[in-house]
Amino acid sequence: MRRTYSYAEAVKVLGGKDHPVVAALDKVLGGALLAGSLGLWQVLDLFDAKPDFTRLFSELVTKLSEGRRKLGRYDRTQRLAAAHAVVVMTAFFESLQALELPFRLSSADMGHVNSFAPFEQSLPLPKAGRPYEENLRQIAVDFPEIAFWCSIEDHRGTRAALARLEEVLRETTTDITADVRQTELSAIYRAALNRPLFKSADVPAGLHVPTLGEAYVDPRFQVLTSSSHPHVPSIAESWADLPEYADLDIYLVGHLTSPRACNAPLLVLGDPGSGKSVLTEVLAARLPASDFAVVRIELRDTPVDADLVGQVEHGLHRLLDERVSWAEFSRCTGGAVPVVVLDGLDELMQATGVSQTRYLTTVAELQERLQAKGRPAIFVVTSRLSVCAGMELPPWSSVVRLLPFSDEQVRQWLDVWNAANPPLPAEVALSYPDLAEQPLLLLMLALFEAVDGSLRRDHGSLGRGQLYERLLTRFAEREVTKLGAARSAADLRVDVEFELDRLSVVALAMFNRGVQWVTEQQVSADLAVLLEVESADRSVGTRTPLSAGELALGRFLFVQKAEAVRSDDTRLAT
Repeated sequence: MRRTYSYAEAVKVLGGKDHPVVAALDKVLGGALLAGSLGLWQVLDLFDAKPDFTRLFSELVTKLSEGRRKLGRYDRTQRLAAAHAVVVMTAFFESLQALELPFRLSSADMGHVNSFAPFEQSLPLPKAGRPYEENLRQIAVDFPEIAFWCSIEDHRGTRAALARLEEVLRETTTDITADVRQTELSAIYRAALNRPLFKSADVPAGLHVPTLGEAYVDPRFQVLTSSSHPHVPSIAESWADLPEYADLDIYLVGHLTSPRACNAPLLVLGDPGSGKSVLTEVLAARLPASDFAVVRIELRDTPVDADLVGQVEHGLHRLLDERVSWAEFSRCTGGAVPVVVLDGLDELMQATGVSQTRYLTTVAELQERLQAKGRPAIFVVTSRLSVCAGMELPPWSSVVRLLPFSDEQVRQWLDVWNAANPPLPAEVALSYPDLAEQPLLLLMLALFEAVDGSLRRDHGSLGRGQLYERLLTRFAEREVTKLGAARSAADLRVDVEFELDRLSVVALAMFNRGVQWVTEQQVSADLAVLLEVESADRSVGTRTPLSAGELALGRFLFVQKAEAVRSDDTRLAT
């Protein structure tokens, strides 16, 4: 399926087929202009008509600019793509004429060039993440999206939590009023920006945990396109030669407002704790409801045996507290383009043990069907990097890999944390880069330091192994003391050691099997053999008690628990 515009198609989309210049040129050419059947020989004969082409371009784009606020997001994007096609063809004429070729083609050459019809070619589009030195200046003024397709930086000041993305999209937004469901969804997502980074119940007394909107640091990233790789690279080394970028907000504006976004999904990859899920929360909060109808779905809560549309509808039900079909929802967006965020594909694969190598292709196939029905949609999928081995990349898809924090980003995050809590100096945190460069682990380090300042006091003599032992012991103490039972210092030490033994069994369960994750059933079995910890009788009582494995997996914040659920509400976890 052709996914870009030829010049003839572009003129039609822009409404130029009734333009007097178009009509005159098409008449001279016997209908060949709008039919797209013009050969190169005839194109060269049109050089005398260059002023008409230039005037046609100017008037068509002006007409587009005048009505830009009345267009829905998808129509606006399609017309921008069409305007770009007109620009490319006009530039072709101007550049070719500027060459002042020292010859004229004769009739004998006609057979060699007649088969090339430039008006019939699908013209290239700018691509977010692939900069142009200079391109489309006037359209970029009227339509800021174009500037971001070309990755033209506007040199605005740094903003936190993708705030610049929202700022730019507000400038390009339509005058269409959001549907009531979109307004409700937008309110849910916006509320996440005011949520503390960490649950208050797990925070030591006296500490102030910043909100997501305050503390979120836009990550550095790399971009891979399907044209450069047929499958997703699943190890960090395979990304070593790709450039790194720091302007994720610019990339996302360019992607979400480009025709590419409705043709194939955007895959967001990262290591555990790198902030993939948090990125989707911030993105959902920043997209204006008048242009984007966001449906953010945590795949851990969707039926694993449902198809893709069923997963989306299940997510809509959880968000809106009513059953809404995908068809009904996407028909009632009032010109806004649906953006479906599928967070945690790795959890789906880990919990079920089922490979999903064609998942992105399935998404792209759905997008193609939706476009054919006039209900285009954008899809964003997140996953852990190491889980994606062999996953197919459909044509037109892109992959963003989130990178660890740089030293400057660590300082930026700590500036927010230190403003309200006992400070963790950046030079202390950076002496433990394995922890400081991942957002979740940096938070854990800050919480550890805030208790008694021991990290700042001892970091010069504290090795990594000793630090990890202190971290684990501290969190084990917190788990034990949560129960509130009175105990002596000796009893506390015994309970802490047992907690660490239980955590060790979780680690050994993976190490001995040579895998990166284990099921709760495997952990339960190992606990029974190694520590004689038996699971509760799951047939007793009105509520099913947690197994020993479930308790072990849920007790520590740095143990990532991947979950999925079947349609019969059976929950799977690793």
